[in-house]
Order: sequence, then C-alpha cells, then structure tokens
Amino acid sequence: MMSTKPGAAVRQWLRAACGIASHQADVRPHLGGDVWRFVMNTVFCYDRGKHRLRLMAATVRKGPPMAKTNAGSQSARKDDGNDMIYRLRVDLAGVRPPVWRVFTIPGAVSLYQLHRALQAVMGWGGGHLYVLEIGGVSYGDPDPEFSVRNAKSSRLKDAADPGGHFTYLYDFGDDWLHTVHVEEVRPRQANETVPQLLAGQGACPPEDIGGPPGYAQFLEAMTDPLHPEHEEMAEWIGGQWDSDAFDQSAYGKRLFAAARIAHWERTGS
Repeated sequence: MMSTKPGAAVRQWLRAACGIASHQADVRPHLGGDVWRFVMNTVFCYDRGKHRLRLMAATVRKGPPMAKTNAGSQSARKDDGNDMIYRLRVDLAGVRPPVWRVFTIPGAVSLYQLHRALQAVMGWGGGHLYVLEIGGVSYGDPDPEFSVRNAKSSRLKDAADPGGHFTYLYDFGDDWLHTVHVEEVRPRQANETVPQLLAGQGACPPEDIGGPPGYAQFLEAMTDPLHPEHEEMAEWIGGQWDSDAFDQSAYGKRLFAAARIAHWERTGS
C-alpha cells in the first residue's frame, strides 16, 4: 500500500514535540494506525487521542565490530595517528547558491570532534542534534535503542575510507544534510599546521529557517524589496543578507578554535 503524507496538524505536532520534519515521516494505515517512519529506520505510531508517539519497531543495524586497539602498537605509532591528515570536502545539500568547504583534519580525531569541526567550518551554532552515517553505521549521541554508536568512542581513521564519502545530518527538524568526501589521506608534512580551512563558498544559512525549502523562501523574500515578507525577514535576520558571503579567515579561525579547545590542533614540527 502506498504511504500518504500526514495532515498539517500532525506535522506541526511532530515538529514541535519531537523535532521531526514532515518529509521524514509517512502514514502506513495498514499497520494499524497512523504509523510514522523516520530517522534511523525506526517506526513509531502516533496516538491522536493521547498526543504521543509509541514505538512500534526498530531496525537494528549491525555494523562492523568496534576496532580493538593494542596498547603496544598504539604507542609505537607517533602521536597515535595524528600524523595522518585527512582532506575533507563538505557540501550542504539542496541549497542555492552552493555552500561547501574544504579542510584538513587529523585522522585520529573522534567523530564527535569531527562533528565540532564541521559545525565550525560550516558556521552552525551547535544547538541541535546530529548524526553521522558512515558505512551504514550511525554515530552521534549514543542511543542503543536507535542503534546510534557513541561518536566520542569512534575515530575518523577507523570509520572513513580514503576516497569514500559519508553523510552528516544536523538538526532533525530543518534537516541540513551534508555530504562529506574524503579527498585525500596522507602523512602530515613537516611544520604543517592542522586543522586548516583550505577553500569554501557560500554563507551558512540561518538556523531554524525551515531547512533548504525555508531557506529558498527566505532568499526570495530578502532579494525582493516588494516581497510581502521582505521587511519581516529583514528584521528577523537583523538587516541585509549576502548568500555568497564567505570569509575564509573567519571560518578558519572558528575551526582552529574548535580544535584548540579539544586539544587536537597541531602546529610546528
């Protein structure tokens, strides 16, 4: 049976109560009610009478076993993998003009530290949930019920393959989906400073704007002084908006500050 989209009232409730975007859910009447399927292959039932979600089923994803480390071999490698540098390119999906960044990062960082680096280079504020999907495995705030592994316990070099790609989803309401490509993996050069923001384009969209569709509507209003929502949007954003603005130095400082706070920056030889 084909699924149908939920009504406006239920979509509003899902977004307000659970931070779930309407397009992440669908209705399956043949399962015995309004059943919702969304993030991480989990199926819920929405009880209209009690205004709550009830867990129906969850698909447990069994990824590869967590890598076991040997203390002796770890100590034999200089700086535990920090000498392997990953060059990553991250593209924000579904927006125009394009928004992308290229930066370097040590392979030994945790996936949580990678999350913080992505926040920094893109320009996000970090006030929403996230999930990294790498090789069919979900990483984020640990949640065994939803098969989400602890991003703090997994490292970039153990999860991502050279030449491969993975996704990074930020804000389960607005659904800012990023594609991250591993462009290069190489030894760190003498006197090389990492991380570094190498290139980029486009301004980071405002948070809580409604994802790519909401951002498109926002840009339409901001670029047309006669648009009925122009003044309201201009007041909300605090003035003018330049969707092409990209200050590489400023974003680079954000990235390095995130690394310094977590003590994984490397300078000099």
